[in-house]
Amino acid sequence: MKPPISIIIALISCKPSIAWVSQTQSPASWNHITKSETIKQPLSHMHASSDSRRSRSYMSIVAVPNKMPSRMCMSSTSVIEHLTIPELKDQLRERGLKVSGTKSELLQRLSREHDLNQDRSHSDDSNDEEPKSSVNSDHVYPDELQQLPKIIMEEFIKYTTKDGAVEPQLLPIQRKSFKHIANGGDTVLFSPTGTGKSLAYILPLAARLLEWKRDGSLASKKTRKRTPGNKNDSMSGQVEPATPSILVMEPSRELANQVGKVWTRFHPTAAKNSKKHVVTVYGGVPMARHAAQLNSKTDVVIGTPGRVKELIREKYLSTENLKSIVLDEADTLLDFKDVPEVEWLLDGMQNDYQLVLASATINERVHIFVDEIMEISVGEEGYIVSNGVYEDKEQASYTKESSESEVSDDEQRALVSQPEVRHWSMAASASSRVALAADLILTIEPRRGIIFAASKAEVEVVAGQLSERLSADHSIHVLHGDMIQQARSRAVAAFKGEQTSDSPSSRMTRILVATDVASRGLDVPSCDLVIQLGVPRLSGKDGTFDSELYIHRSGRAGRFGNTRQHADAIVFYDSSAGERTTLSKLQEEMMRLKGVDILPRPLPSPREVMDSSYERALSRCEDFGNDSEDLVQYFKDRLVKDGLPHVEADRESYLIDKLACAMAALSGLPAAVRPRSLLTADARDRTIRVWTESGSMLTPAEVTNVVKQLGSGKLGRISICKDGSAVFDLSSKKAEVLLQAAKEDKRCLESGWRFELPDNLPAI
Repeated sequence: MKPPISIIIALISCKPSIAWVSQTQSPASWNHITKSETIKQPLSHMHASSDSRRSRSYMSIVAVPNKMPSRMCMSSTSVIEHLTIPELKDQLRERGLKVSGTKSELLQRLSREHDLNQDRSHSDDSNDEEPKSSVNSDHVYPDELQQLPKIIMEEFIKYTTKDGAVEPQLLPIQRKSFKHIANGGDTVLFSPTGTGKSLAYILPLAARLLEWKRDGSLASKKTRKRTPGNKNDSMSGQVEPATPSILVMEPSRELANQVGKVWTRFHPTAAKNSKKHVVTVYGGVPMARHAAQLNSKTDVVIGTPGRVKELIREKYLSTENLKSIVLDEADTLLDFKDVPEVEWLLDGMQNDYQLVLASATINERVHIFVDEIMEISVGEEGYIVSNGVYEDKEQASYTKESSESEVSDDEQRALVSQPEVRHWSMAASASSRVALAADLILTIEPRRGIIFAASKAEVEVVAGQLSERLSADHSIHVLHGDMIQQARSRAVAAFKGEQTSDSPSSRMTRILVATDVASRGLDVPSCDLVIQLGVPRLSGKDGTFDSELYIHRSGRAGRFGNTRQHADAIVFYDSSAGERTTLSKLQEEMMRLKGVDILPRPLPSPREVMDSSYERALSRCEDFGNDSEDLVQYFKDRLVKDGLPHVEADRESYLIDKLACAMAALSGLPAAVRPRSLLTADARDRTIRVWTESGSMLTPAEVTNVVKQLGSGKLGRISICKDGSAVFDLSSKKAEVLLQAAKEDKRCLESGWRFELPDNLPAI
């Protein structure tokens, strides 16, 4: 006769209070022995909030600690050998251990856990405190990580140190929110993009899920056959609806996929090669595919509102056992498009549940939802705000400037992996935007960059023109809502480089041209450049600006994990379309909300563009020569065979000409970059700089008076530089006339006025 499972659990742990069983006792007495006195403690020994609005009680049953006789512990190995494979897997799941492998491997894994518990038990004899866990026996990790269950902490350390990062640590928003979410409290998370909001709710919810698994509080999941009762139901014989414990709502397919991958890594009890426990659902693919993935083992569902609603209505998904609901990217999710499905889901909930809301910005919709639906106010325990890198000792308001914050040692280390994002504005006419974007890519040389366009048609046009302008070591991809899901997934994977294995020295630049479908949820740590082709505006409203959209777009740059010191977010504006005024309003709003100063950036000059192209071509030649000596030798031999000039001087000139032609072809430039306006990048205009020999600070009125006397005609905007000079644009033909007139006008020369066509602009 096999001993009851409860006895074996006690034997392995060697810690619960239980009467000692002598080896002469009969199995009939085991039922009496297993009854032990228990107490209730909160999850992970943390106190649950006393003012929970839904009066939830998330407690776990733990046995009263007590010393166990040593010979009982010594006999546990022989006892577990009698377990069947399913029983062994049940024990391993309860401890958050891997469940795949042969029976001998399962036994060995369970025995090691038993030995570890024995060591902890001996340590308890001399110290009442719980010993600190450590993944590496030679290294003790920070206290903030010790609050994570062991299996989750191990995965977190691997996840955060995969690229040789600094000491693993929780980011500010994760550190501030873990206890409250893990204890089941309703929570509002406000933190900028790229600061770890996803893990801020995934880690504590994974810990809760592990606790539910261990204490058996999850309802048993049955597999009864479903009776077809819907004319649209093509899934004959489908099992009962999946009853997950956690539902995460995302506004886009890309974000759902991304968060789903992270959840799969941190799911505490699933075998790593199994995706049955975490299922991602979204529109754009047949619903039958998602219905087939949902099953009795599904614990977590991540999905877009529309597809989640469809699955619930078709009875493939049930909310009866939901314990936690997450509204991610709430500033988008609560938009008019998705809010009916979100309200439909929440209104239909019959049981009590935990609600977590995560957002990068606080717009009016989010503010109303938090205030009226969640009933959480600023300053309450569940209202958690972080500016991402800095963290105040006390709860700060969302608009608090980072300069007032104090920086901890841990956050100083975090700065190493999050580069500074520099915000720039650049004047560019609509016709010159693509050329300017290509020049910026050549001069900045990002590893990855995203270009945001206003429409799907513009995305296709811009991507095509960039492909023509840039060389073969630039990879151009597109992403917009009209693409089928498979094409969108392939584009994102190619942009991230998941389909290739670039070497660390690779100079391949990946550019994604996209609509705002890429402005939220796309996490690419090495994205160094974001370009917005125009000031972001409210949908369908000319002359407006959308600071929330600007935050999300620019937030794709400089995310955690980037090893460069700087990332650039650049917004183009067209003065002729009235965007200069709109940009000024956006600058004021960003300074008020985030303390972000959007500064003017000079356009790259033609010489800078060609210099960068030369350096890139030279590097490609050097890299190719090192790796392909045989091929290089073949070309050398062909040059000699085809005949070189007999005169040495002519031969050297001939070879230099050939080399220059080869490098020019490698640069990708179709021709030399022609002179153009340094203010708007318009090829029809030239920028003129004017100053006086006295070095006095000029005024627009003075410049206008002198230039009109020289016969320039109507002038556009005059900008005053920091060195006192002034710059303005004229058409190419008028610029030539003005410069010639300035050389011949005696009054102009005698008064010390000087004019030129500069290669670069001074600071304005």
